[in-house]
Amino acid sequence: MLRYITIIAALLLVIYSCEENTPEVNIDMPVVEAFLYTNQTLDSIRIVKILPYNASGDTNIVINDPDVVITSGLETFTFKQSESNPEYFVNTGDSLYVTGGNTYEISFIYNNKQVYASTTALSIPVNLAISDTAITIDDESDMPFWDAESEFEISWDNDNDEYFMVSVQLTDTTSLEQINDNIDDPSTSMFMSPVNSSSINMNPRMIQYYGNYRVILIKVNTEYVELFESYNQNISSLVESPSNIENGKGIFTAMSTDTVYFDVVRD
Repeated sequence: MLRYITIIAALLLVIYSCEENTPEVNIDMPVVEAFLYTNQTLDSIRIVKILPYNASGDTNIVINDPDVVITSGLETFTFKQSESNPEYFVNTGDSLYVTGGNTYEISFIYNNKQVYASTTALSIPVNLAISDTAITIDDESDMPFWDAESEFEISWDNDNDEYFMVSVQLTDTTSLEQINDNIDDPSTSMFMSPVNSSSINMNPRMIQYYGNYRVILIKVNTEYVELFESYNQNISSLVESPSNIENGKGIFTAMSTDTVYFDVVRD
């Protein structure tokens, strides 16, 4: 899970960096990064200032010490600034266990304004399946990259037209056996854009190593889809990037996941 959390956080870092020619943007504005995963605890969230354009590595983006509160129904959870890493705020009380269907709200005061957002935790994906759990690929580099007959399907239920992303990751990266040696240092993972379908097709030639793979299906809320699509349409625009944070930027959103596995073996 850490792999796709890192990708999502990196996406936010790019989106909420000030452009060189946008002086109207107030950079003393909080950027919230909080992802609530169903059936897991939320232990920390990240809150920083907007990163100035061409900022150096020692640019201070830490905000002052606000009291951050997340509520759900009658439950209240307080997050305090971490002493070891002040960009993060950690839960100081009872565990915040994310339950599907519950609504969660975050709020704190910054520059005399209330920063606020809410999101609803998602149900776990249903009937995640893969059409073939043992994929055979030979190591002949002159084979065509795309071959529709060799595609395999990853499928799930989607009766409510919800949005999903798929991450495919090699489970063991300590001893790599590359399929095509003509490709320099290929990635051990793949990350697909959000779709509101109930399946995707994958060609085995997208896979660059033999071994065991995990397929993580990630159900996402619309606020994340809007942010992701905005990034793809206009990679450098801060002003037009959507956010569900009132008096701030970033995202406070919920996700849920399920996982299946398959093996890639030599033909």
